[in-house]
Amino acid sequence: MKLYLSSYRIPETKSLQDLLEKPLDETTVALIPNAKDYYSELAWKYKVQSYVDYFQNFGMTVNVVDLREYDNSEPLSNELRKSDLIWAAGGNTFCLRYEMKRSGFEGCIRELLTEGKVAGLDQPGGEDVNAQGKVSLNGARLYKLVKADEFLKNRRLTITFPAGVTVNAFTFGS
Repeated sequence: MKLYLSSYRIPETKSLQDLLEKPLDETTVALIPNAKDYYSELAWKYKVQSYVDYFQNFGMTVNVVDLREYDNSEPLSNELRKSDLIWAAGGNTFCLRYEMKRSGFEGCIRELLTEGKVAGLDQPGGEDVNAQGKVSLNGARLYKLVKADEFLKNRRLTITFPAGVTVNAFTFGS
């Protein structure tokens, strides 16, 4: 199973090329934009186009796969098989998960990953998270690790600290 997880898109291309075992300009990506479904239609199109442009800048061929158009995993699986990389754009995870379950994506993704497809996901971090998903501590202050509009209820954030580090944690919200 090959997964490429990022805090923001593709910060470093070599590791993705290594997973794909081919250059990015020979890669076809199935872009799943349903984490953007909470936007108005015009804003949704703009956000999706920004992803299309982003992947095309690497020379990739992009196929937008809107899960709202599928009610059965077989046609969806056939569509996803046409791509080397299956990329779920970051955004509202609840919108994305809803469509993954409803469309049959959950059923076909396991099979596709077993066949060697690569799946990617980016989930934007807060202001203090760099492109590699890491935070550099530079003093005693509030660190913004998540975007409040992206990181909603019932989510888990795991933070690992080296031995000897003292941490004071405060959370806000319900």
